[in-house]
Amino acid sequence: MKLKQLVFGCLIMIAACQHEKHDVLVQPSVERFKKVTLTTDLEEPMELEILPNGKILFVERTGNIKLLNPQNRKGKTVVKIKYLPWT
Repeated sequence: MKLKQLVFGCLIMIAACQHEKHDVLVQPSVERFKKVTLTTDLEEPMELEILPNGKILFVERTGNIKLLNPQNRKGKTVVKIKYLPWT
């Protein structure tokens, strides 16, 4: 008896889900975003991380990790990791 009730409940849920109206995803307005060039002194940037103090770390594919101060847009290489290109 419990198996029949479980199956019946599942069928009702499936039917209910199929009749829900699904909203079409709307792309956000372009005005919500502002494109800003932070720096042009990068070699193949792959990742960035915004630190709690507002400075930005960039990781480059070449192995450099650079720290950028967005206030004055000055950056410096803080770590150089030996880069071994894939062959």
